[in-house]
Amino acid sequence: MLSRPYEILHVRILAIAIVLTLLLLTVVQGEHFLTATNFQSMAFQSVELGILSLAMCIAIVLAGIDLSIIAIANLAAIAVATYLKSAEVEVLSIAHLLVCVGIACAVGVICGALNGYLIGYLGVPAILATLATMTLYGGLAIGYTGGAAISGMPQGFDVIGNGQWFGVPIPMLIFLVILALLWRMFETTVFGTHLYCVGANPKASQYSGIPVAKVLLKAHTLIGVLAAIAGLIILSRTNSANPVYGSSYILSTILIVALGGVSVLGGKGKILGVAMAIVLLQLFSTGLNMLLYKTSGSNFLKDVIWGVLLLAIIVMMHYLLNRGNRT
Repeated sequence: MLSRPYEILHVRILAIAIVLTLLLLTVVQGEHFLTATNFQSMAFQSVELGILSLAMCIAIVLAGIDLSIIAIANLAAIAVATYLKSAEVEVLSIAHLLVCVGIACAVGVICGALNGYLIGYLGVPAILATLATMTLYGGLAIGYTGGAAISGMPQGFDVIGNGQWFGVPIPMLIFLVILALLWRMFETTVFGTHLYCVGANPKASQYSGIPVAKVLLKAHTLIGVLAAIAGLIILSRTNSANPVYGSSYILSTILIVALGGVSVLGGKGKILGVAMAIVLLQLFSTGLNMLLYKTSGSNFLKDVIWGVLLLAIIVMMHYLLNRGNRT
């Protein structure tokens, strides 16, 4: 699929912002920033939010939203943790790992398909459908666990969220594989084209022969699977399944997707832009943490600086993109 001029412009702006941020942090922090340990730490931190942001990207390309992704992630983590506890697994084997992945994906498919059915076949607005299912999935998780976390995963399970392969974090490798597959889906497949068309104009897509309801069902099922994979990584990284984990992630994923150039009106945006927005925000977060380390009132200052920076970036990009569209 050919890129629109404003999409190319947005990717260029993000690339420039990343380079400038790297240069600024290098000048300010010097050798404390330019370390392998620091970059590994950023790679570990950005994965779960990154995968959830890719899931949210699909929903927003469809001119919708999915408020249930965090609840799906937590429910999938609880399902996997329950299996490991009930099977009394002490050391994780390949067979147990495959079962865990299967359980997580099954939860994602069921939850995502329900969202897709409500939105695609019953015509419920995405924000209302996923608000209802967010409450449902969250209620199931809290009801089952009593609001308590399930902890104490078997030996070897932490490799999914905390392991490394030749110095590269394993969760980052998982993220890159997912990113590559989604890029190929959006850019080279008929389904990817259908996603853009349905997001831009569902009625015209229906008249042109695109099965809109089926596209929405498949897309939200995929969103559910991505959320479940994020939940599996969270379970491995934190060694616990918490029914209320990541409650603030929804707003972060929406911000990342918008910053990545995906139109909230649907039908526009690139997965590469979302990936670059994830990198940019992680750099900002790490830089602020380093600058405000051991500073009195650092939490307050971090929130203020974070908000100002994000507002400045969004306003600047909105201005530049509007200018680019007029030329």
